[in-house]
Amino acid sequence: MADGVFRIPLPLPNDGLRAVNVYAIVDDGGLTMIDSGWALAESQELLGRAIAALDCGFPDIRRFLVTHVHRDHYTQAIAIRQTYGNQVALSIDERTSIDNANDRQGFRRHLNQLVRCDAGPVLEMFRKMDRPPPEPNLWEYPDEWIDGRTDIKLAERALVAIPTPGHTRGHLIFRDDSNVLTFTGDHVLPHITPSIGFEAAPSDMPLAD
Repeated sequence: MADGVFRIPLPLPNDGLRAVNVYAIVDDGGLTMIDSGWALAESQELLGRAIAALDCGFPDIRRFLVTHVHRDHYTQAIAIRQTYGNQVALSIDERTSIDNANDRQGFRRHLNQLVRCDAGPVLEMFRKMDRPPPEPNLWEYPDEWIDGRTDIKLAERALVAIPTPGHTRGHLIFRDDSNVLTFTGDHVLPHITPSIGFEAAPSDMPLAD
């Protein structure tokens, strides 16, 4: 993508997008990752092969900077940390969603709203969806909570974390001024509008956010 910045597409099962992009920033012999992918065996194998092409391994990942708490962006960071001890950073506004991530009734607020809006057909579609089961050991807290707009120092460059709520209440983008790049997570997608606020603990008005 730019000097020392590499895009790594990883598998995204049961989704029309088919892939989730994570990014590796080569930084003074180590790596900083923007997002991590879904904690799947195939995904971890592909990520390992990709960073091996950069002469790095999982222990060389100094930190995962995660845009938001959805499983396809967050859970692989936790799985890799459990083995290698890497650092993980996430917005503090995602804390409530992590606290609710293992609640099997976590989406009841959405369901109740569908009932109030007389959206019975949508409710039935949701109930029939093939949703992944909870992954209790992968919803651990990060090592670092990012609170608001934050300057993030790497070894040889700097990023700026900028809150962009809506897709989730704690969504962040990361701006790399030295390369004129912005890592947008699911705040901006190539061909579709990202879904709004579909999470275990949504804010009151995610579209307004």
